[in-house]
Amino acid sequence: LASIVKAFVGNGLLVTRPLENGEIEVDLPHECIAWKWKRLAGWIEEEVAEAKSLRFLSDSVANRLWLVGSVLAEAKALRAAGRLGPWAQRYLSVADLAAINDWITKSEARERAEQERLQRERRRAMMIAVASGLVALLVGGLAWWAFQQKSAANFAKRQAEAALARSYVQDGMERLDYKDRPIESGEALAYFARAVRTDPNSQAALSAVTDQSLRAGWWMPMVVFRHQGLVISAA
Repeated sequence: LASIVKAFVGNGLLVTRPLENGEIEVDLPHECIAWKWKRLAGWIEEEVAEAKSLRFLSDSVANRLWLVGSVLAEAKALRAAGRLGPWAQRYLSVADLAAINDWITKSEARERAEQERLQRERRRAMMIAVASGLVALLVGGLAWWAFQQKSAANFAKRQAEAALARSYVQDGMERLDYKDRPIESGEALAYFARAVRTDPNSQAALSAVTDQSLRAGWWMPMVVFRHQGLVISAA
């Protein structure tokens, strides 16, 4: 360092003065040099900024304010650059610097604990979301199964009604084929009407009622009945 100062003094950029305590003071020969010397201006700005950071950290320790986010990152950068050691003693005492270093360490531990807590909460939220999705899939699957079962039951019911209607039609047709006794008036038609009542959609039953009534020339008072909300008539 002495050789560097000597080189600057030799070029008229610095001056030295002996102090009463035996130390040497280094100064600028004129303030205009500070205006023109861009690198020196940058050094001064860095010094001022770091001095402000030291004062801020000291106030944070005094007020027990946790260092978080970018403030903690800046404090760690100062520590890594050696700015919380002997260099900083020109602004703060050794005890103050020790307190700042301790507060940075405690702030780091607190930030790690907070990050771990947030990670646990995110994992818990993810597990809840997955469980909710599985429950939704299960409920949807059960609903689909119930719908399929109901559809199958309705189909089986319609098949049974259609089979019973065909049976009634067959019984009515057999009544028309009796040769050993006279046909009772309307006996076959009653079976056809039962078939229509059992399965209103049975084309065989409806055709039998219509065809046999027209062919035989039967005339009966209109029979009206209701099946599943549909009004059906047979004459």
